[in-house]
Amino acid sequence: MVMRQLNRTVVRRVARRATIGIPLLGLFFVTRLLRRDAKSLAAAAAARDAPLAALLSLAVAAECTDVVAQAINIAGHGLSSGLIPAPPPWLIGPPAAAAAAAAERLAIAPPELSALLALADGTSLACAAVACAAGLAAEAVSARRQIAGGGGGVDGVPASAQYRGGGNGACEAAATPSGAPQE
Repeated sequence: MVMRQLNRTVVRRVARRATIGIPLLGLFFVTRLLRRDAKSLAAAAAARDAPLAALLSLAVAAECTDVVAQAINIAGHGLSSGLIPAPPPWLIGPPAAAAAAAAERLAIAPPELSALLALADGTSLACAAVACAAGLAAEAVSARRQIAGGGGGVDGVPASAQYRGGGNGACEAAATPSGAPQE
């Protein structure tokens, strides 16, 4: 009987932490993608490639909004599960502090927090879909130009391949006008 109760407690604690862990993992991946797309956007803007820059700016804007929505989601789940302590009363006012303290004791979210988390989750999913579609369209434009011989991305290199570190040097060689690898 004691082991059964202990197992339930452990499972509850793991589940509470997973509600933050999964959005944290999503935030990690979105920020990595945001950095890569921002570099591609800078390269496309420097090359004055307006269609590619427009698609990449849409992707970057959607990813920025996704990062904010993920941060709200993480903070809200942390507050509602009790992993993040409630803010002090002087910061949010006595009635809201009392509701937050009660929610922390009961490990439930107040209705306003639940609505905010649902909105943040929906916004995050919508922004992920927009960013994915814009990124894929930018890659398609870049690949089509490369196949047509007009060069894709910047200097004939697809936008996704321009800032990947390492590799065999083919990206660096293609990015230089002379074709020689950069040092």
